[in-house]
Amino acid sequence: MIFVLLGYGAIEMIIGMWAFVVLLKCIGQVQGFSAWKALCNTFLVGVIVMIPIALIIYGIGGFPETEELIFTTDSDAIWL
Repeated sequence: MIFVLLGYGAIEMIIGMWAFVVLLKCIGQVQGFSAWKALCNTFLVGVIVMIPIALIIYGIGGFPETEELIFTTDSDAIWL
């Protein structure tokens, strides 16, 4: 059963990468430049969208503080 799930996951990953490449080729074709520039274009859109979202989250309540997990020699965990 595990091999079926791993095989399905591998096929899904291959199809996802293929779809992303086709997306980049389509963006490049529509905007008149290469797929590499389309990759940069897609990255910039993600950054431009994420910056205002991050600023809104920080403005509303701030980012949560992370807790640091320290493992001791007797394999107990201590949260600081």
